[in-house]
Amino acid sequence: MKKHLLLICYLLPLFLFAQPDTEVFLFDLTQDNQTIKLSNFKNISNNEGYDNQPSFLDNNTLFYAATRNGQTDILEYQLNNHSKRWVNSSEGSEYSPLKIPNQNALSAIRLDKNGTQTLQKYNLKTGESEILVDDIVIGYHVWFNKNLLLSSVLENNGLSLYSTTFPDHKNHRIQEKVGRSLHNIPNTNLVSYISKDNDSVWDIKSVDPTTGTTASIINTLPQSEDLCWLNDGTILMAYDGELYQFNPKLHTNWVKAFSFSDVGIKNITRLAVSPNGKKLAVVGELADLKLEPKLENIAWIAGNWKGEAFGGQVEENWSQPSGGSMMATFKLINNGKVSFYEIEIIREVDNTLVLQLKHFNNDLKGWEEKDKTIDFPLKEITSNKVIFEGMTFEKVNANEMNVYVDLHQKDGTIKTEKINYKKETTKAQTTMPSLENPEAIVQKQLDAYNARDIDAFMATYTDDIILIYFPDTIRSLGSVTMRKNYTEMFNNTPDLFCEIKKRIVIGNKVIDHEYVLKNGEYINAVAIYEVENGLIKKVTFIK
Repeated sequence: MKKHLLLICYLLPLFLFAQPDTEVFLFDLTQDNQTIKLSNFKNISNNEGYDNQPSFLDNNTLFYAATRNGQTDILEYQLNNHSKRWVNSSEGSEYSPLKIPNQNALSAIRLDKNGTQTLQKYNLKTGESEILVDDIVIGYHVWFNKNLLLSSVLENNGLSLYSTTFPDHKNHRIQEKVGRSLHNIPNTNLVSYISKDNDSVWDIKSVDPTTGTTASIINTLPQSEDLCWLNDGTILMAYDGELYQFNPKLHTNWVKAFSFSDVGIKNITRLAVSPNGKKLAVVGELADLKLEPKLENIAWIAGNWKGEAFGGQVEENWSQPSGGSMMATFKLINNGKVSFYEIEIIREVDNTLVLQLKHFNNDLKGWEEKDKTIDFPLKEITSNKVIFEGMTFEKVNANEMNVYVDLHQKDGTIKTEKINYKKETTKAQTTMPSLENPEAIVQKQLDAYNARDIDAFMATYTDDIILIYFPDTIRSLGSVTMRKNYTEMFNNTPDLFCEIKKRIVIGNKVIDHEYVLKNGEYINAVAIYEVENGLIKKVTFIK
């Protein structure tokens, strides 16, 4: 009973209710004069839900915990051909898969639906499992050898470092207040772990599992505990979107090695390196990439928007970009009468954007002096936000947005007013192709492609459209980036034309063999379109 209560209070909130939508990314890793270089990254999980805790079996095989049918199971990924297979099919959820030395088996944490947590062994050929440890609650583990296991054990509202010997199953506590990251240190008989004796400054330590002797290596990066070791004794650790390295033989402190934000990955946690040191698996979340400060990247603001704010009804009408600017009119109606108007513009100036506005009474008498405007300099643009200093536009979907306005109060404080807008659409705009006919929407996008009509073309795609080069290299994320890329191609390729040689429709997928004329050359390609709710959500290109 005590074991079940501990799990319900501690582990279930951790694993079931707070799991982020993480992905497993794979990078090529090279070292040049002690410089770490990462390149050629791929999202190998590309799966909605929790994908985490990667570990390498060998230089070609990676295991990780992946979401399937509402639970987490063990997935095997082959690097050479990008194939995947599920290792097990239990009714519980599995976490932290690791190869057991000298056995054709994995060990993994099993969390059953009744709250029981055990360490289990999984046969790699059959997927069948058996209990390895059930008398302590193991959260994380590492094999020192086939007869000795080190683990972070859940007890006393925290984690303690334990060793467990086999086959006698004897447990020994080494230290209380530790972290989850456990690793064999290359070319030694030591294991590294995170000591949290000091709540504010954590320490990477080594332990000799045979004697229990420990030694400090270096403090972790602030509140970070996930790391991995390279064969030359370098530690890699992530913090605040950056990858850092530390080698006790070369460095006195952490050295920045790579920025994950440059490739659109945030909230980095787990790291794992292949045995030959040439591949790095990274767990993180897809971030909103910062876009260039150009009007084409905020064109989604254009339209007639209506909502409620300031005690009345508001209406805002934005034009499409033209002549280096977008223009809008705004009005607030209270009790059936206009309270005030605004004229707004967003214009390109000095390689950035600025939002400027002027206020008017309902009789068009201005609030500001003749040559004065209220200016909002641009801070950044992402796929769904345009952030100015004091005003933010947030895209909810194609027909809804939120505008956040900072209002300065008399007492010096700032109050942020949220305006939820819905776009007014015409009957033609709301007419959608049949949801039962994915081929119709794919044909519609083909016709728009051949006509080089960017608006009609993009109208066939979802806002979160993802384009992929087979098998899993991301070409672009989101409609904003896609619109930018295809606008440039449409404008610069007058002979662009696509002919369909063969089309196959399977459920919501349309597979086209395309023969494309581009800049005087013909290209053969296969495109797999995945349609959801009448719009194209994903395209995979095979060349």
